[in-house]
Amino acid sequence: MLFPAGKIWKEYNTYKDKESLYGLDNFHPSTAGSFLAALTIFHQLYPTKNLQQLPFKKYKKWVADEDSFNLLIQLVQKY
Repeated sequence: MLFPAGKIWKEYNTYKDKESLYGLDNFHPSTAGSFLAALTIFHQLYPTKNLQQLPFKKYKKWVADEDSFNLLIQLVQKY
């Protein structure tokens, strides 16, 4: 699987207490959903052992709450 964004999205959605990856219309991705897709593609093209080292933290406040953001990072690194 080249870009497992859908697989990661599905796994993320099993955590009910996390920020939604869908926008207000429940159809389009939220900022967190868009970040997940972009981060997945980035990680597949430029694999790194620790995405936490990269300067993504400065975008955290626009993407998701801290727990949701950290879970997104962990799931992307898993694949």
